[in-house]
Amino acid sequence: MVHTSREWNIETDLKKAIDRNEFRLYYQPKVNLLSRKIIGVEALIRWFHPEKGLIPPLDFIPVAEQTGLIIPIGEWVLRTACLQNKAWQTEGYLPMVMSVNLSVRQLYQPRFVQLVEEILTETDLKPDYLELEITESMMADTNHALPTINGLKELGVQISLDDFGTGFSALFYLKEFPINKIKIDQSFIRNCTSNTNDTTIVKTIIAMAHQLQMGVIAEGIESTDQLKFLQENFCNHGQGYLFSKPLLPDELVGYFGDIEEIVSQVGVPKEVKTKKLMEEMLLNVRYRQFAKKVLNGAKNINSSLLTIKEIAQQLRQNGDPSVSNLLVEIEQLEDILLDVVNSAKL
Repeated sequence: MVHTSREWNIETDLKKAIDRNEFRLYYQPKVNLLSRKIIGVEALIRWFHPEKGLIPPLDFIPVAEQTGLIIPIGEWVLRTACLQNKAWQTEGYLPMVMSVNLSVRQLYQPRFVQLVEEILTETDLKPDYLELEITESMMADTNHALPTINGLKELGVQISLDDFGTGFSALFYLKEFPINKIKIDQSFIRNCTSNTNDTTIVKTIIAMAHQLQMGVIAEGIESTDQLKFLQENFCNHGQGYLFSKPLLPDELVGYFGDIEEIVSQVGVPKEVKTKKLMEEMLLNVRYRQFAKKVLNGAKNINSSLLTIKEIAQQLRQNGDPSVSNLLVEIEQLEDILLDVVNSAKL
């Protein structure tokens, strides 16, 4: 592998960064857009170099992945995040889900599931309070990825599909992989209130997630208009600078109340949102009742058609050619009835 001098310096310093305790984890809160409560945080790594100061993740994460240093760095992130979550619980804060981003190298480690289990045991954190975020590209090698993700699910760890909508085979992955939650990529959220294509895409993703019994979170929320749009379309959770930038642990806990207050002050009033949700549920109930009546009616019609068809077939066997046209009409009615039934079941 050929390195530029800059990459080589970063690689050399990265090897020392863990031992020198130069990494820090910042945490960005995730908010339930209905209850207005913080339900989790995402752990985000920062590197404070003793000479160069803050080095952005985009400058060192690609080098870490190329060199394999992402393995020890990723393990440090996972252990530190779990320790922090357990510490918050011990201090009496309401239990939250800690989200940690994975790299493809981490996911493909032969003993990665065992490593996660060991860290959970070591930190005494229950697995349902850990969420691992993966991307679509990491699942391209299904033979490697699927057994590992299934193993993580068996531990009780939650799996979130990050940057949803930016890959090539997302729907296939939703069908094949045990995903708990979909994260709508911020590129769609950015213009969801001004661009009709983004509006449609976001609405569709939210509706699809609900139909698949998955959670859905919007990342990159920066304006009150975006928040209201997502609330009105029943997006479960939200994350972004409107609520808070990533903060150090001590800074974040002192800001918990303010973060939850933001949703109450600038979002859709809870009563209005609850009313709209109830109207939506009522509409669904009415549709199901209508569909049930349609299916029952179709069942009765089909029974009558079968009786008429049997009589017509018997008459034709007895030499009455006049019933042939009747049988054709019956078959056409059966096709129409089948279309009605299939539509009612959607």
